[in-house]
Amino acid sequence: DDPQVIRAYNPALLGTFSLPSQGGDAAAAVRQLGLEMDSLRELPFLRRVDKPHLMAGAEQDGELIVPTESTGPWLVEASLEGPEGSPFAGLYRVQVKCNSAWPQTAPQVRFCSTIEHPLIDEDGLVQPVALLDAAAVLERSDANSLQTTFSAAHLLLSNPAALLSERAKEMLRQAEKVNLERLRIIAEYTPLRRHPGFFDAEQGWPSAW
Repeated sequence: DDPQVIRAYNPALLGTFSLPSQGGDAAAAVRQLGLEMDSLRELPFLRRVDKPHLMAGAEQDGELIVPTESTGPWLVEASLEGPEGSPFAGLYRVQVKCNSAWPQTAPQVRFCSTIEHPLIDEDGLVQPVALLDAAAVLERSDANSLQTTFSAAHLLLSNPAALLSERAKEMLRQAEKVNLERLRIIAEYTPLRRHPGFFDAEQGWPSAW
């Protein structure tokens, strides 16, 4: 699965489409992306933020499309640091997908690094409702802005219990055990690696290992 290709999570939720059926304005979306990039420098948990760029490919209604400047969507990629000493410590490569109707429609978030989390699907996509809940916990009214979106993604790591039901908290405990074991193994083998691509904290746990 190409991390540059983020699939629509739920067609019933506006904003997850690569090409919105209405309300799209590619020029306005690109302008707003540029304006909001400076605000990301205020977030202490972001270690690297790349400039917005077109996705290499996107899926729309089951068809693979080639994005253009007049259609979008775009990706903003960052290296997000989890809380030190927690089961979600370390660096995570995170991508935020914005279509041409953004910020009127919600962005889509994907953890490209391997992570076990009850609110993150196996392919790394964050459940849209979790982002809305996180924005509410953060008391942010601009739920679709880049700063709020990355802050919401970080809240999934720093205080996931605030977003989970009591039943789901048991899933969280199991996920934390898996993540802690991965962190232990990566820390143990990192000094022995012969190539910088092995046991890279941002990758997490590629199946090729």
